[in-house]
Amino acid sequence: MRYDYTDPFDGFSRLREGLDRLLEDTIGTAARVATTAPGRWSPRMDISESADAFTITAELPGLSRDDIDIELTGDSLSISGERKRAPRVAGEQLHRAERPHGPFSRSFSIGVPVDTEGASAKLTDGVLTLAIPKAAEAARRDVRIEAAQEEGGRSDA
Repeated sequence: MRYDYTDPFDGFSRLREGLDRLLEDTIGTAARVATTAPGRWSPRMDISESADAFTITAELPGLSRDDIDIELTGDSLSISGERKRAPRVAGEQLHRAERPHGPFSRSFSIGVPVDTEGASAKLTDGVLTLAIPKAAEAARRDVRIEAAQEEGGRSDA
């Protein structure tokens, strides 16, 4: 008897992709947060932002550095790779296969320019952590409004 993993939520993934495309067409590319190609598994990720950097954390248990590719260009990030299925032992009968395997790919539009040279990645205990500093021109700063001189020498402060 042969059992293959089938994602029971595959239909929901396709629905979400369709809704993402609809939002992107209506609102623009900022509406699209993540993309997952059909038939692939997708690692769970957290994205946080500080004043000067973004931090992306991804759950990638069982993967090594060599299994993961990271591409950072302009304001977009792509993380891809492959989790290989554990080899089967001859004569062993598989009763259940729930752990996802195969290729994965996640892409994000960050929305602001980032410092690609200053980015770093660390893989510890199956958790990938990316630190991506914002580019200098993307750094936020408050702009002070100067008081305007009115006619007659009076100014509003």
